[in-house]
Amino acid sequence: MMFSWPKKWLVLTLASVVCEISFCRTFVKVDANEELCFFEDLKKMDPLVVTFQVMEGGYLDIDARILSPSNEALYSQERVKEGTKRITAQVDGRYTICFGNTMSTMTAKLVSFGIHAGHGELVSHEVAKQEHIYPIQTKVLELADKVTQLKDLEQNLKARSARHKQTADSTNKRSLYTSMLESVVLVSVNLWQIYYLRQFFEVKRYI
Repeated sequence: MMFSWPKKWLVLTLASVVCEISFCRTFVKVDANEELCFFEDLKKMDPLVVTFQVMEGGYLDIDARILSPSNEALYSQERVKEGTKRITAQVDGRYTICFGNTMSTMTAKLVSFGIHAGHGELVSHEVAKQEHIYPIQTKVLELADKVTQLKDLEQNLKARSARHKQTADSTNKRSLYTSMLESVVLVSVNLWQIYYLRQFFEVKRYI
């Protein structure tokens, strides 16, 4: 997996990548009014699975695109919070995955996404014939795809849990500050009432 550095597209300010063989889970920060693109070199009939979720920033939305080697849009969504897209390469070449934050003028977005590209190579033993290997190979590839989907689902659930925890912590802080403000206002009102009553009785005693 590679990513682009065109000045008019993006400035990569944060990238934390964890990869296992052909599956990568990436956290990237897409600044306001910029687009971040990654590349995958695929062969014909190779699968490409892209999943993503916006973790932080604004309304938690992002523009997502997948382009063919000829720059044909295979997938295009605007202002989405999360998504999963699976395609099969129709031609050999470099496919492009882009995340755009051009709708925002000030707020950066933190995006978590995973890419699973290609099946990898399986080598058969010389004594085995292709007709014997093919059914097993097909099952292994199906299992590999399902394991990848489960891994990605687990990552999405973890990311969603972290986002909910952040929201809960923010709500608790706001509740605490609101309670403190109410207490200050209540004490201030009580002090003012005491002061007013004392002034009232002092004036009356003087008369």
